[in-house]
Amino acid sequence: MSTSSEQPLSSVPSSDRPLTHLPTSSPRKITLAPLLTAVFACVVFLLVQAISLAVVAGIVFRVQLQATDNPQAAFEEVTASLSQNELHPWAGLALRWGMFAAEIASILFAWLVLLIAAQRDWKAEYGFRRPCREHLLLTLLLLLPLMLVHSAAHEFGHWLFGDSEANIKIGRMLQAIFAPWPAWLSVFVVGVGPALCEEMWCRAYLGRKLIGAYGVYLGVLFSSILFGLLHIAPAYALGTAFIGIILHYVYLCTGSLWLPILLHFLNNSLGILATLDVINFPIFQQEAKAPPTAVALAAAGVVLAISYLLYRIRWSPDKLHRPSRFTLKICWGAIAVTYVLFGILLTIVGVTANP
Repeated sequence: MSTSSEQPLSSVPSSDRPLTHLPTSSPRKITLAPLLTAVFACVVFLLVQAISLAVVAGIVFRVQLQATDNPQAAFEEVTASLSQNELHPWAGLALRWGMFAAEIASILFAWLVLLIAAQRDWKAEYGFRRPCREHLLLTLLLLLPLMLVHSAAHEFGHWLFGDSEANIKIGRMLQAIFAPWPAWLSVFVVGVGPALCEEMWCRAYLGRKLIGAYGVYLGVLFSSILFGLLHIAPAYALGTAFIGIILHYVYLCTGSLWLPILLHFLNNSLGILATLDVINFPIFQQEAKAPPTAVALAAAGVVLAISYLLYRIRWSPDKLHRPSRFTLKICWGAIAVTYVLFGILLTIVGVTANP
């Protein structure tokens, strides 16, 4: 009995073809030029975000000041509030619109760079194709355990850099900025925008360039480190770089950029909605404590099981991998068992209780 069946790539519609061939091994001679170019490109990317935020926030803030009878007194009131680590409503409004503009500018910038860098049909080259049902289901199953592992990685980063209160500070800042806004606008700024622009930038553009220069392993590592550094704070960057590796793994295994975008979007959106108390999932809140070690290890086990099946039914440049039905039943059964055990463990330790 055949252990797997493979469909020739020539029989797959061009719009559904996987990513073009990427080298798995590192070149014999490694040069720093591609990495330095990627670092420079990330600096430009950050500048686009910062300038967009500053310009729009400045305009909104100035309009608010000019609408008052005494702009100077109003300005002093805002600065006094900020000096006491309190976010004045006017400053919050300016920041919200500034962040909104920054996300729009980042999406357009990343998309423009992809169009310029593409050597052929940019949608096919970067994996903008509809994923298969198995890949979509596995990606959705990956969400919860990955969020818990991500939280544990962040906690380790905060411990490593001596900033144990970082999550609480970030959570309070997000609440102060976004609480006055409708939930859907908060989801766009924190969920939709970063998912689109960062996946197009870090996975589709940087990832493919760096993998082409250094091979899959170093390329994914370098692009994920840059993904983490784009989030500025060192303690936060470590956990973000880790999830970047997983997002890139999903991208390479499925050949579809939409799946890491979906995973990124759901991770960020659930986080901001829980932080704003729109949904009652305390474990998703920004200021939530890291899960207990047993839960984090169980979550890691689920991530590994799902990752293994993703690899077994991965896309590749010249064929579609289709394991035998027996292999698929074993893999799906293992995922089901680990998920049940994972759920039982969550219930036992009470990780769903309010932090």
